Amino acid sequence: MKDIFYINSAGVKIDLLTPPYMLQTGELFDYSWTYRSSNTSLNGGIIESFGKEVEQKPLTLSIINYGQESYYEAIDRFYEVTEYDVINKVPGKLCFGEYYLSCYLTASKKTGWESDSSLLDNEVTLSIEYPFWIHERKFRFYAGRAEEYTEIPGLEYPYGYPYEYASQLNLRYLLNDHFSECGFMMLFYGPAVNPAVRVAGHLYEVATTLYDGEYLMIDSRDLTIKKVSNIGEVSNVFSSRNTGSYIWRKIPVGRQPVTWSGSFGVDIILFYERSEPLWSS
Repeated sequence: MKDIFYINSAGVKIDLLTPPYMLQTGELFDYSWTYRSSNTSLNGGIIESFGKEVEQKPLTLSIINYGQESYYEAIDRFYEVTEYDVINKVPGKLCFGEYYLSCYLTASKKTGWESDSSLLDNEVTLSIEYPFWIHERKFRFYAGRAEEYTEIPGLEYPYGYPYEYASQLNLRYLLNDHFSECGFMMLFYGPAVNPAVRVAGHLYEVATTLYDGEYLMIDSRDLTIKKVSNIGEVSNVFSSRNTGSYIWRKIPVGRQPVTWSGSFGVDIILFYERSEPLWSS
């Protein structure tokens, strides 16, 4: 069985398959698409588009009673770790192997909670704004070399990164071996003026200045472009994007060339999205 765990937006992790927590049942791997259709002159109709809406999934989590003090502490910990995300309006991640689902825990119904019970059954509800399981494949590009690397879901992105700088145009490659084109996050690290990169010949550019220790984030999932200062202040630079080249264009399948000036560092994170997580990995 793959690991199943919850990581809140502060990076605190709860393993849902290790006592005192034991995940029992749920609808984690069920999914559905909505669609828009039009009638035809004959029977039936034509499906014009597919989409997804905010979803709710029920889970049953048992908390085992190994003694009153530890029992109550485990109940409190689960509540505090999950409630943190609701209060701060930042989703946590429910992880299954290398895939994660961004979600909030928005309801809880408990049975068998008495101190002399052997376990408590906690029926919880996950509310999911973006109902896709995601695996991140990450590429880091230096001035002189490129490296593919993998990190666990939920790891925070850095505020700065040491790069070797050069003035020549750099050509590297990334590999999208997913079955479809991918959304992405791009991170440009300062110092840089009007940072830009081409992937598969397509230009991604923002007219802004990044000073040493600052970085820029372009996220295709929520259509945001943010600049983060060296003290962590976040500013919206959405209006500074190059509007002559569609900045949200997804990354095509296959081995794709990546070119940029080489005067700054670039991370490109591909989001492999699935309605259910990959079982075979």
